[in-house]
Amino acid sequence: FQLIVKSLAFRLEKTTRIAAQSMLPRQEPRFPKVFSLTYNESEKFLRAYSKNISTNGVFIATTKPLPKESTFFLELWLPNDPAPAKAECLVCWSNTNPEKGNIGMGVKFIRIDKDNKERILKAIGVDDEKAENIF
Repeated sequence: FQLIVKSLAFRLEKTTRIAAQSMLPRQEPRFPKVFSLTYNESEKFLRAYSKNISTNGVFIATTKPLPKESTFFLELWLPNDPAPAKAECLVCWSNTNPEKGNIGMGVKFIRIDKDNKERILKAIGVDDEKAENIF
């Protein structure tokens, strides 16, 4: 009986935490932008696309998301830009179950240089004045 109660308490805690997180506003707005991208998985590069992007990260729509907490290098192809913007990213969440939402992964930019930041900001329409404290 004690095991059942512990299991129910754990499930209630997890559900409450998920519900509370979904009610909190995001710190940065998302922009519905579709960009072609590549990212590395071990020794190979995979192609995918963004579904939305913020100043701090991107949702990558892919059938092969990396596990949560993985780090990887991303190349983001921006419109009218001959070279990709590059960043090192951290997987914050990953989903392969369509019943739980969009298939793919939400990633955070953890290392990105100034030039690449500015190129991404320009592509999503965020001006430099609003972006001084971003990244």
